Amino acid sequence: MAPPKIEEPAAAAAPKLIIPDSPVQAPAPETETSPDPIQSQSLVTAPAPLQVSAPASPETPKMSEPLPSTTGAAPKFNIPEATIQAKAEETSPTPPSAASEPVIKVKGPQLEKAAPNPVETPVLAVAPTATPAEPAPTPSEETPAISIPAKTGMSGAAKGVIAALLVVGILIAGIVLLGKKAQKDKMARLAEITAPFNAGPSNYPEEIELTKSDITLLLDTIITPDSKEKGVRKTYMEALRIATTTDGSDLDDVVAKYATRTQMSEDARINLFKVLELRSQPSALPHLIDFASSTTEAKLGVAALEATEKMATPDDLEQLLDIVSDAQQGDVRRAAVRTLKAVIKKAPDKSSFAARIISSFRSTTEGEVREQLLQILGTAGGSRAAELISTHLNGSDMKLQLAAIAGLREWPDTGQFKTLSTFVENEEQGTMRKQGFSAMIQFLTERPDISGDDLPLLWDDTAPLALSESEQIRVVNAMSKQKGDWALKILDRFMQRGLTDRVTARAEDGKEILKKRLSAGSNDE
Repeated sequence: MAPPKIEEPAAAAAPKLIIPDSPVQAPAPETETSPDPIQSQSLVTAPAPLQVSAPASPETPKMSEPLPSTTGAAPKFNIPEATIQAKAEETSPTPPSAASEPVIKVKGPQLEKAAPNPVETPVLAVAPTATPAEPAPTPSEETPAISIPAKTGMSGAAKGVIAALLVVGILIAGIVLLGKKAQKDKMARLAEITAPFNAGPSNYPEEIELTKSDITLLLDTIITPDSKEKGVRKTYMEALRIATTTDGSDLDDVVAKYATRTQMSEDARINLFKVLELRSQPSALPHLIDFASSTTEAKLGVAALEATEKMATPDDLEQLLDIVSDAQQGDVRRAAVRTLKAVIKKAPDKSSFAARIISSFRSTTEGEVREQLLQILGTAGGSRAAELISTHLNGSDMKLQLAAIAGLREWPDTGQFKTLSTFVENEEQGTMRKQGFSAMIQFLTERPDISGDDLPLLWDDTAPLALSESEQIRVVNAMSKQKGDWALKILDRFMQRGLTDRVTARAEDGKEILKKRLSAGSNDE
């Protein structure tokens, strides 16, 4: 018997598909009974649609070769899991043109032909390869679109911020490095400036040369708390005191501006004022007077004015008088009075200041200001001053009386001593008399410019006015320090008519001391 002929399968009805989770239930496949029907199912999972071809003969099953799709219109199904159920039917051999059987297009291993053996039509389970077919949407619903964010680069603004931060970091690092180097250079220069002072006060130099930058460096260091704690502030101040400049800068002007305008501790400012006071250069004066006029701190105002006493000139009279008239603190006003007195005492024509002082006195009604101006007027002297002071010395205002006594004590010559002694002689025991007598003693003991001929006469007028024990002892003590025999006569008077034994004993001791001094002086001659 000849072997059965294998012919090409004819076209057949498409297999029925069951798709899980599909909204439409696939109809059950058509079945046909046979004498000994065998029904089986096979589940396969395939990512792509499959076509199944049944063998043409019951003897030999055949898998067709994969065929390309012949039509582009047929939809493709993307089925994650599909159950394909197919039932083969027994058929008798038919001519090639009679019928066609379904063909399944698969991608996977080829199946070899089985040996001819009459069997029932098998159910083929085909495992596809791992390569998925191109997905396509089902006709009934659209495939959901999944958006995958694309990677984007850094924005321009972010890049700009990072660049700016880098630049700032570089600048800060540069500044820090420069600052460290500058600080190191400053410390080295300070060591050079102060090196001559390391030998001790007895070997201090008489002069050192500085530049303006050196002056500023010393000033910046002086005002730091660290310089005080380490005990180097005095050395820096001494360097400023004896310094001269090599670049033409005005050291006193630089220091005065710094001391009056820079924020610093009270202690440091007062120390700088002392440096200016010791140097006593006129270029510092305007800054000190301006500071004293405007400051609200009495201690600093006093320190500034005390620094001006040696350097103030008659040209500064107006500003100093304004401080006396306008100062809100009594200590500052009194410091201005002392500076004014120092200015007047240095002037050759003292009485030339009287007119301006009298004008200020008459233009103010402030009691304390009038008292201070009356004292200053006594320092100037002159006929106009004598007239005004004499009026208030014999007036009814006790404060102005005391101010007039103080003015007579400061009188530039002996012309008004008689006015003072007459007031004491006529005044009854009390405060005014005590103040008047004390002013007479001060005038005679603190005025080295009184001529030798006038001095004995003035003491002869003063000694009889000593009525209390304390007043007599003051006269005795003053006589023991004189340089003439005339003082021995006054001491003899108190030895005989002293108010108390204490006065008598002091007069005896004073006479012995004076004799030894006079004897020693004659031997030296």
